[in-house]
Parts: sequence; structure tokens; C-alpha cells
Amino acid sequence: MKQYCGAVNDSSRKDALITAFHSLDQIESSIWKGLSLAPTEVLHPWRLPALGTNSEEGCELRTVVLRSCDAATRTLYAHTDLRSPKVLQVEQHSRTCWLFYHPEQRTQLRIIGRTQIHHQDTVADQFWTESDPTSLNLYRAPHPPGTVQPGPDPNLPLEIRGRKLSREEVEPGRDIFVVMATRIESIDWLRLDQAGSLRALFKWDDENQRTANWISP
Repeated sequence: MKQYCGAVNDSSRKDALITAFHSLDQIESSIWKGLSLAPTEVLHPWRLPALGTNSEEGCELRTVVLRSCDAATRTLYAHTDLRSPKVLQVEQHSRTCWLFYHPEQRTQLRIIGRTQIHHQDTVADQFWTESDPTSLNLYRAPHPPGTVQPGPDPNLPLEIRGRKLSREEVEPGRDIFVVMATRIESIDWLRLDQAGSLRALFKWDDENQRTANWISP
């Protein structure tokens, strides 16, 4: 009897889950809302996604900060150092994958698109100007990311370590400041639940026509 009641409860939970996410349009709307909020909310789980690129050795992953999301153009933005290996990887293989996970909502996003590097152009200028200097101190790093050091090293000049920098102090880093812009081609949405997970796939073609389908988890 207990096993039977448990089955009923699981079924009820699954029905409630399906009711809550019955509309593909509703799901897509919630995705864009979350991606648009994440860059401005420090504790938002989607603010720190994983970005996957291709290299000669295979796939590489790292955590990045989502700096902006333009829902109208389906574009995600992040900053990086011009000397970072991922810049060359993106230039050679523009298709990239972003992975987001929201632990409270148990929602995963796998976003695939083509990424463009912006360096010393209008896009990079805009992001540099609008960014708080505290988020630009990394671009005063004297050594390229990944450089082997004899010991722990924050890779910042001694005179600027351990404090907030002014706009004037971060300005020398402008030359190595890069913006990565990913034009989204597909979003794979997954809502995990023991009573029955749900999954949906949104895709856009070269004419910006969208297709949306439920798919098996």
C-alpha cells in the first residue's frame, strides 16, 4: 500500500510539473528573463556559467562571468584577456557552448552558438567604458594567463594589489581587453525532477526562424 501511495504522489508531482511548464513560449520567456537578470545580480546562479571551446587537444571548459545578454539579438557577452588561449580557440573554432545551472530551480541550460572576438572596436569600447573599474583590474596582469610561476602569484603589479582601482589605474589594461559575443543558435532547456524531468529544445536558423520542441530528457 505504501508503494502504491508513493506512485500516486509521484504522478501528482509530475502532473504539477507539466502544468507549471506547459508552454514552450513560457519557458523561453523565463530563459531570457533569467539570462537578462544574471549579469546584474551578483548571486544569480546563471551569472557564472561554464564556457566550452574547442582546441587542438579537444574540448576545454572554464567558468566565465556573464556580462550581458541581449535577448533581441540572442547574444551573450563575456570579457577576457587577449592573451588567453581561449581567444585563439574561438578564432579558429567559433562554435562554442555555454552551460548554466540553477540549483534552486534545478534547471540546466546548454546554449550553443557562434562566438566573435571584439578587440579595440566599438563593442569592446562600449563594454570597457560601461564596466566598473573593479571588474577590470585583471587586465593589468603583467603575465599571460597560464604562465608558470615559482609560487602563488595574483598576477598583478605590486602597487595595485589588494585594493580597488580607479578608472585611470585600469586604463593601461585596455590594450588586452577583449569581449566575446556569442550569437545563440540553440538552447537546450532541462528541468530536473525525480517525479519526471522535462526538456525542451529551441533552435534558430540563418533566417532567424525559431523552432521549439519538447524532447525526451
